[in-house]
Amino acid sequence: GRCTPREALPYGVRGSQSGFHVLKKACSSRMRRSPGQVGGLCSVSAGAPLLVVLAHNRQQFLKDSITAVAALAGAEKFLFRVSLDDPSCFAEMAGVVGAVAADAGREIVLWKKTSMFPPVEGKTGINDFDSTAVSKIAQHYFFAFVRAFETENATYAVFMEDDLRPAPDLLTYFLDLKWLFEADSTLLCLSAWNDNGFPTLARDQHRLFRTDHFPGLGWMTERSRWYDVKSLWSRAPTTGWDHWLRRYMALLHKQCIYPEVPRTRHIGTGTNVGEAEEAAVYSRMVLADMPPGELGNGSDLLPDVYAAAMRLLVDSAQVVQVPEIGRQPSPFSTEGPFLVPITREEYGLLAPRLGLWPCEYRGAWSGLLVVRATPDNSADLIVADRHVAAAFLPRHLRVEPALSFQIASAAPGTTCDEACSELGLACDESQLQFVNTCHHMLRAFPCEGGCGHEVGDDLPAYVHDERMATAGQCLLFDSGSPKCDRGHPSTTRLCGCVMRYG
Repeated sequence: GRCTPREALPYGVRGSQSGFHVLKKACSSRMRRSPGQVGGLCSVSAGAPLLVVLAHNRQQFLKDSITAVAALAGAEKFLFRVSLDDPSCFAEMAGVVGAVAADAGREIVLWKKTSMFPPVEGKTGINDFDSTAVSKIAQHYFFAFVRAFETENATYAVFMEDDLRPAPDLLTYFLDLKWLFEADSTLLCLSAWNDNGFPTLARDQHRLFRTDHFPGLGWMTERSRWYDVKSLWSRAPTTGWDHWLRRYMALLHKQCIYPEVPRTRHIGTGTNVGEAEEAAVYSRMVLADMPPGELGNGSDLLPDVYAAAMRLLVDSAQVVQVPEIGRQPSPFSTEGPFLVPITREEYGLLAPRLGLWPCEYRGAWSGLLVVRATPDNSADLIVADRHVAAAFLPRHLRVEPALSFQIASAAPGTTCDEACSELGLACDESQLQFVNTCHHMLRAFPCEGGCGHEVGDDLPAYVHDERMATAGQCLLFDSGSPKCDRGHPSTTRLCGCVMRYG
């Protein structure tokens, strides 16, 4: 499905991005509640984490969202904020927030984003991109991050959009695991979402995973992590700010934690969720119903502990090849665990057979994705990217750089076949993934616009054409299989070359 732009009037109103409005309901003895009681929110500590709900112009979505989170266990430990970015609807949306604040007997601070990033001189593509819904969403998140961590100086904040609905333990999930930010400098976020949270794959509500793929959709982070991200923020994240952040997690050596069974449900359609097809995918996701306080503290998620456990799991697994899946008798009829080694090209075949997120490999840690084997067998099934997870795999299952592997920059607009041929070598499509990193691109190109995400056959590549929205960016791929014989007049490719044989 295609992405659908938000319904919004043009952003013609100008003003300070720091403007905000406070909605208060004076606390009375009638409204006060004992500590820990759901809804007892008038005496929240000033140093408490923020809970930020981002909204545009959907009044009912916003009402339902903040009503639901305000009623959760643990809500009394958060300071509530609602961030709005459509000036034409500020009055109506403020009325919704005021009504919910009064009913909940708590203070909700309303942030109003009234301006956009200034135009960039001579960058027509970037300036045109600013009028798109994708840009407006990215700028709204940037505004919310600045408000939370710089203006209000919060140490922790949870960010969620108004089209998410919470599980009963959503807020206690964050509170129980928050200590990990102090213990683990590689932790970027605690996410409530699992992209593979389908009924056949996600069953254990206590189980948590690490990932180097940003899950989003209801997540907590810490102030110092924001400053890491801010220094690299993209002016034009053309496929979405969240796709951009996924590329930078590797550069920053950061990871996230997410639950096997999601703690949020996505109910909306819009810019980052297509219409019928994607809505159908999200509607199949499960939502945890476990009572708050039963999760545990997540000590098994510390990096060294988690890595050791994953190595033991992989070493004990029975190997199953992609062509075997779907045959009878089932290769998953034994106890497991099972290991399915794949190349990027094979993911499209595997995903529908296992019921994984379509098209894109999401939720993996170091190339390893753990799900359940079948609806009838709850044993662990580890999908292993043979390129990325090579350190965990026996040698015969790895795909590694060839002994003759050499990185080459193509001339602007030309193909990798041409670039490698000039060196007396040949381009090898299986080797392109080894140059598909921000580290490699930064060594070869200025990347003054940062590293970005795109889809195409001519990747990875640097955008030298200043007319493009992605001007100055080094573009990387998450899905698809780029080709050696493709080029684009606006980009300069980075290539993986090997010795010619035959």
